[in-house]
Amino acid sequence: MDTSHRPAPVRRNARVTAALVLTLALTGCGVRLETPPPSEPSLTAVEAARRAAVTDVLDVRATVLAAQDGAEGRPADILEAVLAATDVHEAQLGGVYDSGLVGVDGSPAPLPTGTASGTDAAAAVEILAQAASRARSGLETVEDPGFARLTGSIAVANLVAARTLAASADVEAPATEFPAVATVPTALEDVPVTDLVALVLAEDSTGYMLEVLASRLSGPQRSAALARATTHRTRADAWAHAAGLAGTTDDPRRVAYSLPAGITADTPDTALIGAAEVALTTDLVTLLAVVPAASRAATLDLAADSWAAALTWGAQQVPLPGMPEHAPAQG
Repeated sequence: MDTSHRPAPVRRNARVTAALVLTLALTGCGVRLETPPPSEPSLTAVEAARRAAVTDVLDVRATVLAAQDGAEGRPADILEAVLAATDVHEAQLGGVYDSGLVGVDGSPAPLPTGTASGTDAAAAVEILAQAASRARSGLETVEDPGFARLTGSIAVANLVAARTLAASADVEAPATEFPAVATVPTALEDVPVTDLVALVLAEDSTGYMLEVLASRLSGPQRSAALARATTHRTRADAWAHAAGLAGTTDDPRRVAYSLPAGITADTPDTALIGAAEVALTTDLVTLLAVVPAASRAATLDLAADSWAAALTWGAQQVPLPGMPEHAPAQG
């Protein structure tokens, strides 16, 4: 991850020693120290955004820790996974900002640890939803494309965790900035055409895979597969039109695609759909660092939708969806 804008760690001991040396020198000269204590250094926009993101992580952690007391079953498992994810999120964001300032007694200023907003699953749902919404709202003003990708991935993880926890704990679904239906952005200036071709192909081939799978299923599973197939086919067409590929020789869509053997097996392997949705999540989260800032929120909405679908079809939960370079090692 690009850490060029991350606040440099401060060596507190060195700063304290320098202050003591200066004090002794001035005292020896008969100069009385009347100057105010040093103030916190000014932060760049990227540093301020990073610190705000870390604050959200700390608050999520504090609230989840409080909600774990008495939690059982599936809600307890979700809370444990969210708690583990906060460690990854904090580390990738660069950790808690440390200005290096000391108090009047020379002791280091205490670092923030987060504030719990409640002690139950409903509070955890709410704080996760709020953190996801704040990240989405801030994407348009983020200056660092890599940071936009990272915070977008964290937002996806938090949003889907909030919705999953709400359903399992039987609490009200969270209100967020995310729309009920994700739509394909139309502002795609400077996005490499190769990225858009790959995305159109991924959406359309996933739709085809789901159509074939649906023909081998029955009941609610068949209906779910058909509905999802329609979603992907529609998005493929929207991406093709937004990219100017529709109706041209560069349009990569085909009548049929080669399929994994597991889809056409006597007992279809539905986890392959989860893998396809994971791949789409990666494409979309990666695109957050490429699309114009005004299109990041819509791209994030699509990534969150694909990640939720991936988990429904059996994908493995990870702390940073769409960032496979940070996926946990497989044992």
